[in-house]
Amino acid sequence: MMTPACIGADGRSVIIAIDHALYSWPCRGLEDRKSIISAANAAGADAMIASYGTIRDFRRDFGRVKPILKLDLTSVTLGGHYPLTEYVMAYGLDDAERLGVSTVLNFIQLGAPFELEALRQSGRLAAECDRRGFTYLCEIMPVESAMFPDPEAPEAMVAACRTGQELGAHVIKTTMPVPSAEIAAA
Repeated sequence: MMTPACIGADGRSVIIAIDHALYSWPCRGLEDRKSIISAANAAGADAMIASYGTIRDFRRDFGRVKPILKLDLTSVTLGGHYPLTEYVMAYGLDDAERLGVSTVLNFIQLGAPFELEALRQSGRLAAECDRRGFTYLCEIMPVESAMFPDPEAPEAMVAACRTGQELGAHVIKTTMPVPSAEIAAA
């Protein structure tokens, strides 16, 4: 497998996420998108997760930072908290192609009541990315539920990573387990 464009040549990557303003406001520190993109360039970030509007409006400013298009969205909340809400696809690979983006992302919440639909959408997205030559970055995290009473447990993180890999993701984004040293044992 070739190294995805959002991963550095050394196999490591610094990816900045500025997509949270799409569904939660206010997002302190994300008010000035152009400045954030410029700072990421200056700092040597490899990629940046952003909304359709941010990539469209500031595509030239990304420079060497590879934009990653967030394809899904959820209900907007106020106050910077993230309640358990369903994420649905809003954009597709045609939109990513038009924006000059080679990596796309969506979000799966394992253990949520709407998990199965998110998995189905993600499987279809992974297959379409393979057909069309896009990199699929799967953001997948367990949520507190009967299946995952401790969503930060190492076993929960491993389940998330394995599920993303089995779906066909090229890159996985998830949270660190607590304690992080136990990830290898899980």
